[in-house]
Amino acid sequence: MSNVFISPCGTSLLTNNVDNNIRQLLFKTANCQENELTPEDKIVISQHLQQRREMVLSLTNFQEVKKLSAELNGILTYYQNQIPHSGVPDQHYILVSDTYQGREVGKIIVAWLQQQKLRAEVVNIPDLATNEKDRFRLAMSELIQWCEDNIKPLRASKYYVVFNLTGGFKSVQGFLQAISSFYADETIYIFQFSSELLQIPRLPIKLDTQGIIDENLTVFRRLGINLFVNKNECNNIPETLLFILENVENVQLSEWGTLIWSQVKDNYYEQELLSPLSNQLLYSEQLKNDCKNLPKNKIKEVNIRCDQLSRYLDSNKQDYLQSLDFKQLKGKPYKGISTHECDAWADGKAYRLFGHFQEDDKYIIDFLAEGLH
Repeated sequence: MSNVFISPCGTSLLTNNVDNNIRQLLFKTANCQENELTPEDKIVISQHLQQRREMVLSLTNFQEVKKLSAELNGILTYYQNQIPHSGVPDQHYILVSDTYQGREVGKIIVAWLQQQKLRAEVVNIPDLATNEKDRFRLAMSELIQWCEDNIKPLRASKYYVVFNLTGGFKSVQGFLQAISSFYADETIYIFQFSSELLQIPRLPIKLDTQGIIDENLTVFRRLGINLFVNKNECNNIPETLLFILENVENVQLSEWGTLIWSQVKDNYYEQELLSPLSNQLLYSEQLKNDCKNLPKNKIKEVNIRCDQLSRYLDSNKQDYLQSLDFKQLKGKPYKGISTHECDAWADGKAYRLFGHFQEDDKYIIDFLAEGLH
């Protein structure tokens, strides 16, 4: 069984063992984008980055590598200074801040890991910076969604997931520790001024939120696909689960709301055909019958597609989702009524949702059937 590592990445690779002038410059510009740097600062930082890249990639002594990078220190200590080369190589995700320094340091660490014949890639979460609270909270919601899309399926496939929290910014470390029981098999640290690895196993935590979700299911579904929800519709939902910007009526799920919804969503989407989220979308009786005996994984797919279709219709047909593949049929209407189709699911026998627009411009899904050839 292969391991999957998620390592938040800081800038220790740049700031360790450098003179004070460069260190102060790096601290001052830590949250800057490349285009926000002065030409003079850009030259100094770019030269320093290149020197560090060449230095790291030339090192063969793991102890020297560990002194330069906190992230690699955690990984190499976990490996007991022996890179595993049997079986499928481990996968490493280097989680970087959405800044110039963060992305460039991440690239260097990935290059070193790939040089050791390990699989590695940079993960850049939009808005992940530590100088603005609202941006950071939004980034944490994006991070949870990334874990849902990438880490959760790997754990289901029996990969062993390790959160390596030796490096990175303290705020990101703290958040990853909080969600580790939902996505990681264990969390590892190396204390400052110590070479000893601390390994914390996954704790069996279960969130009891059924009552809140049951009473506000439609609201959570709309928030989960970024449809507009007025804050007055959320009076029965704890504030910690919501993200409300000042002077804005629209509400979003907070990082904790995103976590809770991601943990329970499948339980609702696998049971039955859920009501449309848009007033512009209708279901025929035939569709309801078509969905009655579907297996859980297929009814879940249909519900997801119907949610996406609601989002498309509520955006005045502007928010086109590629995964939906909504399009007009060529030739005669299908079964004499349906003029449009979209994906239901694509694995095995591909099925489509067929429908048509009514005179009031509302869209009704007529059938669930195999795709046309």
